[in-house]
Amino acid sequence: MYFEIYQTQASEKSRKEWRWRLKAKNHEIIASGEAYSSRAKVLAAIELIKSVTVRTKIVEG
Repeated sequence: MYFEIYQTQASEKSRKEWRWRLKAKNHEIIASGEAYSSRAKVLAAIELIKSVTVRTKIVEG
């Protein structure tokens, strides 16, 4: 698995946003996140996700 970061732009007048997605070995997307205003913020989000452990609770809503 690997994280991919990339930039998107909704329209010519809008600012570019940073996004992440987690891809499987076969390059299929298995998770993705919201838009961030900077590359540093998207990397911080990835680090937070990477810090999740097997002890993290699953809550059904």
